[in-house]
Parts: sequence; structure tokens; C-alpha cells
Amino acid sequence: MKLLDLKPTQKIVATYYGELEKLAAQAGGNALKEGAVAPMFAALLRHCAAQFNRTLIEQYTAQKGSKTLFFDGAITDQFNLVYGVWEAKDAADDLPSEIKKKFAAGYPK
Repeated sequence: MKLLDLKPTQKIVATYYGELEKLAAQAGGNALKEGAVAPMFAALLRHCAAQFNRTLIEQYTAQKGSKTLFFDGAITDQFNLVYGVWEAKDAADDLPSEIKKKFAAGYPK
């Protein structure tokens, strides 16, 4: 089984953290909100998915019965099989509470 090759010293990781620092310096408190950070994190996810011949599809939707679920992204393969979903959150979010809300709304566990 192939393992993810991602180390703190790799260019993609250094770029991610460098962009976060730049953004925080320019935009102050609004910089690290979910919508501002999501594009940078998507680039990191895209890099990781590519190692396994997978694709990150941002703004992914899925049907669950009559309900439409909205994800920030999904990792898929060439057959559109979903291997995982991404739900962006920021440091100001109460993660346990947000998780409970998503599960209560019918999102997969």
C-alpha cells in the first residue's frame, strides 16, 4: 500500500505556510477565516490526492435521499468514486459543535 509522501520540508507545505503568513500580515484578523484559507488548503489537498491518482473536486455536492449535501471538496478517482470529503472550518469554529451539526443534518460519518 502506498503511503502519502508529505513532509514539513516539502515545497508545497512551505508554500502553504508562507501564504498563510502573508495573508495574516496583510489582512489581520480576517485573514485566517475559512473562506480565505480554503483555497490554499485546497492546493495542499490537490497535491496529496494526485499522489494516488485522485482528484480534489471543490464545492462538491451529493444527494442523500431528497437532501442535497454541500461539501467544500471531495477526493475522487477517474470513476467518480468518493474517497473522502473535506469540510473547511477555521480556528474560531467550535469543532465538536460543528461536527454534531453536520451529522444531525445527515452528513456521513
